[in-house]
Amino acid sequence: ISYHISSLRDIDWDGYNAELRKTKSFNGDSSLKDEVEQEIRHFCPGKNFFFVNSGTAALELALMSLKLDEEDEVILPSFTFTSCANAIIRAGAKPVFANIDAKCLHLSLESVMQVFSAKTKCIMVVEYGGIRANLNEIYEFCKKHKLVLLLASAQTFGTSQSKDNHSKLADFVCYSFHDTKVFSCGEGGLLIVNNLKYLNRAVIMFEKGTNRLEFIEGKTGKYSWKDIGSSFIMSNVNLLLLKFQIRIRVNILKKKYDAIEVYENFFGLSTSYFFVQRSDHSTCSNGHIYWLILPNTKNKKQLQNHLSAHGIETVSHYVPLHCSEFAKKSNFRHDKNMANTFAAGECLLRLPVISPNASKKVVKAIERFNA
Repeated sequence: ISYHISSLRDIDWDGYNAELRKTKSFNGDSSLKDEVEQEIRHFCPGKNFFFVNSGTAALELALMSLKLDEEDEVILPSFTFTSCANAIIRAGAKPVFANIDAKCLHLSLESVMQVFSAKTKCIMVVEYGGIRANLNEIYEFCKKHKLVLLLASAQTFGTSQSKDNHSKLADFVCYSFHDTKVFSCGEGGLLIVNNLKYLNRAVIMFEKGTNRLEFIEGKTGKYSWKDIGSSFIMSNVNLLLLKFQIRIRVNILKKKYDAIEVYENFFGLSTSYFFVQRSDHSTCSNGHIYWLILPNTKNKKQLQNHLSAHGIETVSHYVPLHCSEFAKKSNFRHDKNMANTFAAGECLLRLPVISPNASKKVVKAIERFNA
């Protein structure tokens, strides 16, 4: 059983190829963008959509729009992907690494408070495992201290929103469509800008630092260089793939939910204590990752080897960023208490979320391990 199988395998490839042959432009067409955006808005609210060439690009465009400087700090979890910290550095600011909550592996207000300073300009909440974060407390904190709230939702695209449409609370929301995600176009991303204060900057940077959008809309006779920018725009080849993914969204999510349900039923009723913590998909999730945290690295390796012997691929995840050679060399600040981050970095194991039948085979193998 492979850990991951791309959902792109399930799209209508004949339909995709036929529509691709009819495409007149391949470098980012506004009509196709508008069509895909309208489909996404049914389950993903937000004000201004920018389809970009990666989830990393979404982070970079958002942070560049803030016009940060070298004294400014952005708080983020240490247990996350390097793109989150790299985007902060490329925007000219400093990353500050916070601990995570033991239950959900997200930032909490308490963990933010441990590293908050007068230099803090932005808080980056990273949603882990496809599970939506509870933003209410951090949102109120950001509002009180006039901080930017950036929601790094690379892993949660496609799920229904929580009752309060919580992503609307964030100034920026960043999604990824990398092939490792539940919804993919091979490589791509989406930036949603909810705070109009930063919209004009984002538009100019999105268009390679020019006012080209005004030119396209007939508001100016020519366009010119206005600010820094880059080549962020998603190609029509990838955007069309995303369109065909959205068409089968319900089926993709059902397969994930059914696979997760097998794990939820098994581990929820388990009287064993061979694991310390497990992911909880009972609230708002797209079923991206089902994870266990084992008591120690020895136990994790034993379970991983046992499952491998039964033909089941499992994987760990991030090495905490604050532990990296680069972070130490750069002397980036971090919380003194990173116990939950260390536990996730050392002892977390991800199980395949492929299908209910695959999950049942994993559960049977774990029952033998735990006997």
